[in-house]
Amino acid sequence: MNLKPCIRVMPVLLAALLVQAQQATRGSDHAVFGAIDGTVVDLEGRPIGDARVYATWSHNDPDSRIRVEVLTDRSGQFHLPSVPAGTATIHAYKIQDGYADTSIPFFLTNPKSIRVVTAAADMTTSGVELQLGPKGGRLTGSVVDAKTGQPLPAATFKLIRAPDPGIWVATGLDETGRLLAPSTIGFRLEVFADHYRSWWFGGDQGESPQGIIKLNPGGELSLDIKLEPR
Repeated sequence: MNLKPCIRVMPVLLAALLVQAQQATRGSDHAVFGAIDGTVVDLEGRPIGDARVYATWSHNDPDSRIRVEVLTDRSGQFHLPSVPAGTATIHAYKIQDGYADTSIPFFLTNPKSIRVVTAAADMTTSGVELQLGPKGGRLTGSVVDAKTGQPLPAATFKLIRAPDPGIWVATGLDETGRLLAPSTIGFRLEVFADHYRSWWFGGDQGESPQGIIKLNPGGELSLDIKLEPR
């Protein structure tokens, strides 16, 4: 899933990020680091293996954020090395199992899925638990030109929280024609593309009660959307 507000760091860049972190935290001749250990579990306390866990922190410049990411093992445990001493925010996600990246405020429905931790110099901070859930649902289907029937793969889906329109995310369908969305909270849906009129779920710019989508955990809603050319 290609989420526009979200930053992704590929594993091949991990070494470069660690060097950047060391340079950012270098006081004189050496940098000061700690480590963070913990576990990722679901709402029932069961471990989640192969979840992606990452720490973000900033040093001096609040606009300069650095990220290091690891995978949990089968027992849901993780070890984050080389975390600069100080305050770090820990996130976890596993898209394939329906757990979105809650660093994006739109997907944050469980405050226990984020932890703010103090990394101590030359020490390991242990016992950090991240609880993921509830699982999200999926939007599925297609977007086509209403006149020609041609697919519009570049169409954008804008999901807007119903009670708070200031919290939203813009994304697109993945290669399987699906999109992960939060469950248990209502949201409105606008779909648009260049040179086409916007389409709203429920019509009327989604402002009617029928325009609010609320998915069940693990549920799906299939949509066949036709966009009218301008």
